[in-house]
Amino acid sequence: MNMKTAKLLLITMVAAAIALAAPGNPDLINLVMPDAKVVSGVNITTAKGSPFGQFLLSQMQKDDQGLQELITTTGFGPRNDLYEVLMATVDPQQKNTGVVLAYGKFDINRILSAVQQKGDAVVAKYRGFDTITSQKTTDTGLMGFLSNSLAVMGDQASVKAAMDRRAGGNKADQTLSARIIALSSQFDAWFFSDVPGASVTGRMPMPNLGGGDGNNNMLQAILSTSGGIHFGSNLDIHGEAQTRSDKDAVALMNVVQFITSLIQMNREKPGAETAARLVDSLNVRTDKSKMTLDLSLPETDIEQLFQQGRPHRTARKTADL
Repeated sequence: MNMKTAKLLLITMVAAAIALAAPGNPDLINLVMPDAKVVSGVNITTAKGSPFGQFLLSQMQKDDQGLQELITTTGFGPRNDLYEVLMATVDPQQKNTGVVLAYGKFDINRILSAVQQKGDAVVAKYRGFDTITSQKTTDTGLMGFLSNSLAVMGDQASVKAAMDRRAGGNKADQTLSARIIALSSQFDAWFFSDVPGASVTGRMPMPNLGGGDGNNNMLQAILSTSGGIHFGSNLDIHGEAQTRSDKDAVALMNVVQFITSLIQMNREKPGAETAARLVDSLNVRTDKSKMTLDLSLPETDIEQLFQQGRPHRTARKTADL
């Protein structure tokens, strides 16, 4: 191999690696329904390369029988073969609707063969794509493979609609695509929701700490939300809430600050010190009708909180036995 060929190969490999880790994979975005109200995503490639991602991987049971069986029978290992995930729904209040879109490495023939051998699911075709449905009458879900790198699962109507978009070569709504790209380029895990707080919270009582159009339920003042997490030595969390008015934004900020002060006031109580230390870095502010908050959490503190919860779960599991 001459130097020119080696250089070309190196450039190709680097370009492929960049494309693999690039946020906002267009193949996934084009599958999202254009009228989606809630969308979230995780760039698993970058997340698992972070200190916290490595910590989570270390906590996973290496001898997990179910996981090992999955890898053995299908050749698919979530730790290594899953790169990016998008989740989208039009109506989050309607249970079991929406899609989970996965970008990774799928040995379709091996997966279908394993499913058929197990005999508890049906393999079929839709628009030329391989699909899997459960034989259980109570399970109305559908899983489909659009290529060796794209998979979709969810309720049958939503999955088939995604397949229709793929077969028809449809492109994502430009506004929707721009939002996804903007968030996924900033964060390893992110979300946005255009569902008003009123439709989610009902009449959850909240303290009136700032007036806000005379409604003491500040969550109902929220029109939309978005945010994300960047994984590193610190977990940097960013969130935004668009409210009905400037007064509502201030009132919502006051609610957040009130809750934060309660946590800080109880920092001397057993087990509360770490939680209080985490909210010390909270920065919450308003810009007209938008409230924004930022929080930077040391990765080691998150690990500590995670470890604090483990003995309780272990003890409960032992008690159940």
